[in-house]
Amino acid sequence: MLILRNLRYYAPSIGQSLLLVLIFVFLGSFLGAIPKLVAVNSVFWGSTSVFYICAMLPVFVFIYFKVKMEYQKYEVVELNVPRKINSPSFGSLHPVLVFFLAGLATLCISVIIEPLVTLIPMPDSIKELFEMLFYKSSPVDSFISVIILAPLCEEFLCRGMMLRGMLEHISPIKAILWSAFLFALLHLNPWQAIPAFALGAFFGWIYWKSRSIWLVIFLHFVNNFSAMIMARLFPDLPIDVALLDMLSTGWYAFTYAVAIIVFTCITLLFIKKLNSTDGQKTLSAEISADSKN
Repeated sequence: MLILRNLRYYAPSIGQSLLLVLIFVFLGSFLGAIPKLVAVNSVFWGSTSVFYICAMLPVFVFIYFKVKMEYQKYEVVELNVPRKINSPSFGSLHPVLVFFLAGLATLCISVIIEPLVTLIPMPDSIKELFEMLFYKSSPVDSFISVIILAPLCEEFLCRGMMLRGMLEHISPIKAILWSAFLFALLHLNPWQAIPAFALGAFFGWIYWKSRSIWLVIFLHFVNNFSAMIMARLFPDLPIDVALLDMLSTGWYAFTYAVAIIVFTCITLLFIKKLNSTDGQKTLSAEISADSKN
């Protein structure tokens, strides 16, 4: 539990955040493929969940040792203590309302960016990957890897570590955009780059405003769960089917307009009400509590 408490002391810069992504891309992908190669006919070792855990393992090991090094440095050098990964502040809004509205805004983003996403055809390799995740894998394996592991691991890495760290070094807008770019890069394919960047920017902005890691994990869950439930409910539809293919032109225009209006209203509400003033008080209280301990 001590390592979890000390995670705040590692606040990676842009360069260190890029290094984390490169560790996942090269070392993690190689390590994740080993179980499938060694146990070809094994249901467990060949599962997507095991691949995902093995792929993330090098990144988490690297973070573990960096946390130990940084914590020792903070013990001997007087520096401003970085904020905790989870130090939630929801301003004047109730947390349940924030979770609900942010989740709704996440669904609206998927609708709003769809015209841009459809400009890039889905590669056959990505189709095969998505079909394996949503159709060919067991529901339990898909649920664990896509609905649980992906939101937990990716939000811990991209928002909890990289964005939080970059916020200690550069301006919020730069940190949010850089974290969104690295989040898109983490997905390793151009087809997911646009939605990953758009969602990563929104998740980053929400994390900066609320400092709640559980909120962005929930938003990631909402996005992945909505995609999986659509695939499971309509297995006969192509994996790259667009909303425009499912609706008439009139209904699509109506849906698109509603998504823009709802997203705009929620964003304006968060700008006004979801402020970081209480968060600064919470941060001061955390530092005071830690110094007493």
